[in-house]
Amino acid sequence: MPSPVLKAGSRPPWVGLGAAIWVQIAAGNAYNFPLYSPLLKSVLGYNQQQLTILGVASDIGESVALLPGIACNKCRPWAVLLVGCVLCFLGYGLLWLAVSQTVANVPYILLWITIVIAMNSNAWLGTAVLVTNMRNFPLSRGTVAGILKGYIGISAAVYTVLLEKSLQSMAIFSSLKLSVLCLQSIFSQSQ
Repeated sequence: MPSPVLKAGSRPPWVGLGAAIWVQIAAGNAYNFPLYSPLLKSVLGYNQQQLTILGVASDIGESVALLPGIACNKCRPWAVLLVGCVLCFLGYGLLWLAVSQTVANVPYILLWITIVIAMNSNAWLGTAVLVTNMRNFPLSRGTVAGILKGYIGISAAVYTVLLEKSLQSMAIFSSLKLSVLCLQSIFSQSQ
């Protein structure tokens, strides 16, 4: 018997792929640290060395996907997405509080941890949708991964064009609207 092209189930896998595209569009903000790093430098008064260390925090948060990978094997996809939403809200929300100076004198180490959390949220979101869709399309894993990763790259370019004039709005946008978009994807998948 030939292997199936699509995973069998009650819902067509294309629905999950459509929701995954929106999640990847939301997760493109992880690649925009160079866009708002000058704002961190000017508003918070950091020197270039401190800014470079914050860039390392961005890279660490973005690259450490061990826990989301393990969670994808143990939990439902909506639970992994929910963790990503919470981390996105907390990380980018605290970043916005620091950049808008709503909270004055944020300790440097707290901002470093905040950036790790914010960037790691995208690892949770991306891992959840990639793993789910690779399982849903077992014979087209490479194509599906390429499509989804393409959307994350395109969205980073769109964020750059839309939000480069108002860098403070990027943090609040990432915190609130992206979390809501991902929660909507969770809701649409759970029905």
